[in-house]
Amino acid sequence: MKYSKYSIFILLLAIYTSCQEGAKKNSNEIAKNSFDPTHKFINTIAEEGNFINFSVSGNQVNNTFNITGDQNNSNQNVYNLIYPDGNSGEYKIVELAYMDSEQEMSVNFKIPAQTGMIELKEANKKFSLAISIGDISLKAQSVSVNLEEIDIDKLMGMKASYLKGSFEGVAIYEYNQNNEEIKEPHLISGSFQFIAPRYKPKKQN
Repeated sequence: MKYSKYSIFILLLAIYTSCQEGAKKNSNEIAKNSFDPTHKFINTIAEEGNFINFSVSGNQVNNTFNITGDQNNSNQNVYNLIYPDGNSGEYKIVELAYMDSEQEMSVNFKIPAQTGMIELKEANKKFSLAISIGDISLKAQSVSVNLEEIDIDKLMGMKASYLKGSFEGVAIYEYNQNNEEIKEPHLISGSFQFIAPRYKPKKQN
């Protein structure tokens, strides 16, 4: 396996960022103390609609992007699905996807369905973050995802009515060149929101 020259700077920055987090987690486990099951929901909606705004910086991609969920545009779709963890049943999992066929772009999250922060590692098979831009596919190598708010639909427990969060870290673009496996790190960061059409925001106390 070989890293491109640009990768050295990105990797050093990733190591620094990881050290600053100060949390040493097993790559296949949730940082359980970062989640608060007693979290009291306080609505913080500052912008209407479904969206994800994010930036990518690296050899292959270096730009800012946006995907919105427009009900009047069939090319732009946002959906989520909530289901129990099949192994332990200790928590629920939410899959959240933003897709835009016109821009040939998508972002997919698979994270715990509760407020708090999780560190997504490359070796983690249960939780993930993947970004597709054209023919470039990025997957989380070391990305912190903070789910700030989530309100699960009381009637349809398999969906969230509202969720909001942010993410930041390093994602990898992996490809083969001259029979060598190349991994190119890219810095990524962004924010996202989902609001169901009939959702009524809760008022702050």
